[in-house]
Amino acid sequence: WRDVIDGRVWLGKTVLSRHVPALAKLGITRVLNLQDEYAGPVEAYRQHGIVQLWVPVVDHFEPTAEELHLAVDFLEAALKE
Repeated sequence: WRDVIDGRVWLGKTVLSRHVPALAKLGITRVLNLQDEYAGPVEAYRQHGIVQLWVPVVDHFEPTAEELHLAVDFLEAALKE
């Protein structure tokens, strides 16, 4: 359900509340959610100290330049932690 990009960046599927404890145990501290239809398990993230950025992008449509900059800034900040 996940691919490790470089040891610090992971690409994964839809995260449900039941997945969050496992993510926290893996050391995941931030999640970039690009799903338009699902805001993610916000409360579960909060309980486990995981910060999520939700940038809702409709399937088969490109994110805007502003959304891309927001997402890249979020990821860069996470990598600096």
